[in-house]
Amino acid sequence: MGDLITRQKESCRKALKDHVLAKASEGMIESYRMGQEQGSSFCVFIMFTPAGIVITGDASVGGNNFNNVIRSEAMYGRAWFLEAMSDDYLAEKFLRRVRRYSEGEIDEYEIPEWRIAEKENEFGSYETSIAMLSVVREKFTELYNAKYASHPSEEGEG
Repeated sequence: MGDLITRQKESCRKALKDHVLAKASEGMIESYRMGQEQGSSFCVFIMFTPAGIVITGDASVGGNNFNNVIRSEAMYGRAWFLEAMSDDYLAEKFLRRVRRYSEGEIDEYEIPEWRIAEKENEFGSYETSIAMLSVVREKFTELYNAKYASHPSEEGEG
């Protein structure tokens, strides 16, 4: 599984390499748009709410084309999301861990059933979700720190 996630991450990094970060809203719900300056290919919206983090957009982070929304299962915010963490730790906050008996009782991360694509290889695989989630966090952290770490007055609250 590690090699597959590594290959998926490389692909995700290429898709997000020209993305820029723009704050879409602030206040109780702080949201950011991460996308190309011109166009909306693989655009990602990250929202930090009192109930947790919500990630959605054109880039598939955990679901199929119809349910492309993923959220943290606990009340985590921007400061937590910016911290360095392992893929497994990040995934366990957004993806639930289940036992898949059909594959010989293998434990793995999986998208909740209502978010799974019809076919395992159609946007909904857990490897793709872990890789994309990790790269989205990595790219957001890079862009956020470059834009706001040197200009704290632009950061706002949250």
